[in-house]
Amino acid sequence: MMGLRKPASKYVTELLEAQHNALLRGDLDVLGRMAPELERAFTRLGQERGARDTMEQIKRAAARNARLLKAAQAGVSSARARLTASRSPELTTYGADGQSKTGAPATGRTFARR
Repeated sequence: MMGLRKPASKYVTELLEAQHNALLRGDLDVLGRMAPELERAFTRLGQERGARDTMEQIKRAAARNARLLKAAQAGVSSARARLTASRSPELTTYGADGQSKTGAPATGRTFARR
């Protein structure tokens, strides 16, 4: 059975492609489940001797995914910050000088312009 096992470099390449697709779809559940599998695959890759061009291809794919992961993390952080700010009991207004003024308690009343 050992001869049927995929080379680690091919397996890592396939996992990185699947990770890339999950990142583009924003599928955080798949990404979470993939992490341990990717770690095991990279450990196995470290034990094999791969061709230089294959290793370079893996390096590029991993760097591409790292950029997407950082962008996704920044997006999630930004969304969290916006949600936190929108739930704030304080009202932010702007004065005639254009400067924001925070601290006025929200009254719960809504003004409408007609």
